[in-house]
This record gives sequence, structure tokens and C-alpha cells, in this order.
Amino acid sequence: MFKLTPISTILFITTAINVAAAYVSWKRRKATKSGFYFALSMVSLTFWTLAAGLGYAAVPLGLKIFFAKMDAVGYHSALALLLLFILYFGGLEKWAEHAWVRALVFLLPISNILLVATNEWHGWVWTGFSPAAGNVWVFEHGPAFAWIVVTDYVFILSIISVLLKISFSGPEISRRQGRLLLAAAIVPVLANIIYLYGIKGQEGVDWSSITFSLTGLLFLWTLYGAHFLDLVPIARDKLVNSLSDGVIAIDTQNRIIDINIAAAKIIESPSEKLLGRNLGEVMPFFQPLLEEYPVQEVKIEWQSTALEKDFFEVLISPLFEKHDLIVGRLLMFHNITRLKEMAEAEREQRTLSEALSSSAAALNSTLKFDDLLDRIVDHVGQVVSHDSVGIILLDATRQVAEVVGYRDTRNSAVLKENIELSPSLMHSLRKMQETGEPIIVGDTGLYTGWNDSQSVAWIRDYLGVPIKVKGEVVGFLSLASARPHTFTPRDAGHLQAFVNHAAIAIENTWLYEEVKKLAITDPLTGIYNRTFFEAELERMNMSRDFPISIIIADVDNLKITNDQFGHAVGDQLLKNTAQLLQETFRAADIIARIGGDEFGVLLPNTDSETAGQLLSRLRSKLDGQNAERPELRVYLSQGVCTGERGRLMEAFIAADQFMYNDKAEHKSSR
Repeated sequence: MFKLTPISTILFITTAINVAAAYVSWKRRKATKSGFYFALSMVSLTFWTLAAGLGYAAVPLGLKIFFAKMDAVGYHSALALLLLFILYFGGLEKWAEHAWVRALVFLLPISNILLVATNEWHGWVWTGFSPAAGNVWVFEHGPAFAWIVVTDYVFILSIISVLLKISFSGPEISRRQGRLLLAAAIVPVLANIIYLYGIKGQEGVDWSSITFSLTGLLFLWTLYGAHFLDLVPIARDKLVNSLSDGVIAIDTQNRIIDINIAAAKIIESPSEKLLGRNLGEVMPFFQPLLEEYPVQEVKIEWQSTALEKDFFEVLISPLFEKHDLIVGRLLMFHNITRLKEMAEAEREQRTLSEALSSSAAALNSTLKFDDLLDRIVDHVGQVVSHDSVGIILLDATRQVAEVVGYRDTRNSAVLKENIELSPSLMHSLRKMQETGEPIIVGDTGLYTGWNDSQSVAWIRDYLGVPIKVKGEVVGFLSLASARPHTFTPRDAGHLQAFVNHAAIAIENTWLYEEVKKLAITDPLTGIYNRTFFEAELERMNMSRDFPISIIIADVDNLKITNDQFGHAVGDQLLKNTAQLLQETFRAADIIARIGGDEFGVLLPNTDSETAGQLLSRLRSKLDGQNAERPELRVYLSQGVCTGERGRLMEAFIAADQFMYNDKAEHKSSR
């Protein structure tokens, strides 16, 4: 049934070589999409040479015909798979994945296989068979055989043309692999041509399968020696088009001869519409540079005119042929927008930090509240630009807001008070007080309820930040702009950072005022103490407040009250006396507790007659209070004296003596 012949022996050796190549390629099939098709084609080629070997070894004609049909299955399927592989390998994925290309690649080989398989029905492929020497039969060809040859050679020529392209372009590794594959493909093609035209005395012998042992060796060499399917070459268009940087190649006349996808996106035009156009027309910015630096490498920064307005670092490099002949230039666009944004953010943060540091130093360098307000108004512009700034503080009840500082930078208006608060602004203040968060209006024209009163009609954008002391909202810093949408959330964050420093400074001034007040205030009665009284006495001694009168009053019944009712009642007696004095005298008068039961009053710009009237008023109020509160009567001994400039201390001593004289009279009369 089978007879081993030289031809069949060669084919079995060829099959063994193909098995090795198929095994290696199958292991590497996952390296690329093309690797899978190459591995399948090697399996088909192995099947082809095995069927061919068995066909030449078979003795009966029927068996030879059967293996000829198996031979056709392996050969035509291998052609289809090899063509798909070559298309992927050559970077022609679009062709390989096109629906009609794939349909032709598979339908034509399948139709040829079916023609061979059904030859007994129509006799179109083989019309007859005749024996020849060496267990070889000559298959006489019918009309369909010519069709099969033509379609096969369409595949073969397509494969060879792509391999030629690969062999002479692209990276060295790609060219080397392409040349080896090209040699491997040409060997069986030449052998097949010999078979078609025949060799005298070798009729019926298909040399393409017999010489495939050499092709198999070339495949193995490609797989191992050239690292085929191991080191995967990247096609030029894949490499360039996958770059995130834009690349434009121009010739010596500044015409665009190549452009990648990234560059086309930068220009916002399809690459096919840009090829051949002058770069100066497409991107006028670069025309002067191309003229000024025709053969020099130049690196510049350029901002796109597109909607995004990205920033690019552009490298313009000359392209040389044979090291001295310039054939064009290459422009590479590297997007540095993110770097610019980071640098700008860093610069802005550094500027903000410096401004905050400077502001904090200025704000914390004073403990006078009015000075602090001025400095807040002066320094807030370093942090956020504005047209006006207002400082609004809440009273102790946190229900009433008062503008304590204001400046309008449009007309250099100085700090002023009593600015009208519109209802809409009050709404904003309440919202900030409730949430503790900044508020941005954006456009007052669209802000519900904005009151276009005369004082705020010019405002188009408003930014407010709450001032917090120990976690409680005590006021607000408000900025206004004559332009809508001036302030951003970033501005709000910057202003909040500034306000945090301002809040610390405000708290410090309040603490200082509190400590200062405690130092000059009597803790029991809340009026000034002796230290402050004496300091004012010394200051007024050389002032322009003359005439100055001094009243000294002493509580006669304090000791009795303490002894009979206790010190708590005695303390209340002193508080009532202090309140009585405050109700009697003017706001400009200095009222102080200068001893345990002794009070002093400095009356600037008060002559003896006016002092006498005030003293009478005191006695009248004293009588009225004692009538209302008979259970806690106040008895005062009083003395008054009007002093001269430079002799105020003498007046104080005299008033004190008059008080003791009055006390003595009270004792004798009671």
C-alpha cells in the first residue's frame, strides 16, 4: 500500500523540520496578533508536507488521489493564514481586519479546496491520471486548475510584496526578519513554477513541497537566529502614531510630508488634509522661525490657538542625508501644559505664602484694634484682587452686624464706617454665619434678592469669608468687584487663609484690650481704678482741658453695712454708688474708685460753677435712689475743687480735704 521512495523520504524529513518550526511558533503565538496566524500556518504547512509525503509513498492511485486532496487542504489553508500573518506583520492591520478582505482570504482557498475535493463529480481539476517512473503518477490538469493557480499566485504575490516592503523599510530587526521570510517564501514558489512548466523526465513531481525542507530550515533560522515572534518589531507608523508627542516632517520648501495623529489633533485637522500643505500657512507662528533658523536646531515654547490653548515645547531639528545635505526638518511638539500649570500653581502658592507671611507679620505687629483694621484693608489686596473691601463685625449678641472698616480701591476711598448693608448682603452674612463657609455670588444680576441700592448697585461679584475666633463666627471680610465672575473658589481659599491670620490678630487685640482694661479697671465696680485715675491726673495737669474740676466722694455707711449685713451687701452698695456716679456725670468725665470706699471724678473743661451744678445733680440722684431703695441707702461725703494748669494735684488734695470736712459734718449731725 505504501512504498518509501527518495521523494517521500525528503518530504518526511521536511515534515519533521516543519513540526519543529510549528512547535516553536506555537509557543510564541501570544507575542503578537500575527504570531497566532503564523503558528496556524505552520501547522497547515506541516499537514501539507505530511500529506504530500504520504501521497508519494502511496502505491494505489485511489490512495494517491486521497492524499492529493489532503495536500490541497493543507496548502490552501496555509496560504490564507500566511497572508493574514504578513498583513499584521507588515503593519497593515486595517487591511487584515477589513471584512471583505477577510472574506476573500478565506472564501477563495475554501472554494479551491472544494473544487479539489469534488473532482470526481466534475473533473475540472484533474481530467486524468497516468503512471510515471518512481511510483509517481501524472495528474492531468483541467480548466479549474488554472483558476486555482491564478488565485494561489494572487496570494503568493501579495505575501511577497509585503515582505519586500518590510525587507527594505523600518527598523533593522524588522528588515532582517522580513528578508529571511522572503527567502523562505521564494524557494517553494520557484519550485512550484518548475512543477508547472515541468522538467523532462520528472513529470508529476511537485518540487514546491519537496523543497519545503529548505523553507522549514529558513523558518527555524528566523525563529531562533532573528528572534522572530520573540523580539517583536514595531512598524514605523505604529511607533510614530502611538507617540503622545506631535511629530511633523517638512521638506526644504516647508511642505508637510508626514504628520502623526497627535500633531494633527494639535492643528485640529485630519492628517490627510495637511499633507502637501505649507506649514507656514497651517501654522503661521512657525514661518519666521523656519526662515530665521533654516539649518539650526531650535527649541521654543508655543501656545496652541485651539480651544484648550495648551502649551507645547517645540523642537525644530534639521533632517540630513549623508550627514551634510539637508532634506527637510522635523518638528516635535511636547505638551508642557501640565508642567506649566504645576509651575504656575507653585509660583502662585509661593506668592500666596509670601503674601500671607508678610500680612501675618504686619497684622501681628500692632495691638491697636483700629490700626489692625487699617492693616487688614491694606494687605488683603496682596492675596486677592478686588475693587472694594469691607470688614464687618458682629456685636456681643451675634445678631447685629456693623461695618468697622471699608475701602473702595476704584476711587481710593479711605476707611469709613456706617456703610449701608443691603438685605441681600445681610442674607449672605447670615448664610456664612450659619455654615461657617465662604460664599461667592458670581453675578449679582442673577443673585435672587440682590438689592441695587445706591451704595451697592455697582457691585457685580461678591466674595465673603467668615471671621472665626475660637470656632465662633464674629464677623466677615467682604470683597466686591465691578465685574461679574471675578472671584473663584481658589480666591475664596486664599482669602480664607488670610482671614485665619487676621482672626488671630483680631483676637490678640481683643485680649490686649481686655488685659489693658483689667489693668485700669476696678474689678468690683467696673469703673476705672486708682492707677488710671492718677495717670489721667498727671496727664491732664499739663493738658489743654482746663479748667478742670475734681470731685472726691466717700461712702459713709460702708463699714456699718459690712458689719451688719456682710461684705456681699457692702459690695453691692459700692456697685450702686458707681452706677449712680456713671448716671450723673458725662461720658468725657473720668470716674474711678480710688480707695476702699472712696471715689474720684475728673471733670475736664469744667469750671467751679458747672462742677457745683454737677454736684447738686449728684445729690438729687442720690436722694432719688435712696427713696427707691431704702433698704440699701447710700450716704456720700463729697468734696470739690477746681484746679489751675500745673497745680492739679493741689486741687485733688483740696477736694479730698473738703470731702473729709463734709464727712465730719455728717457725723456731728447724725
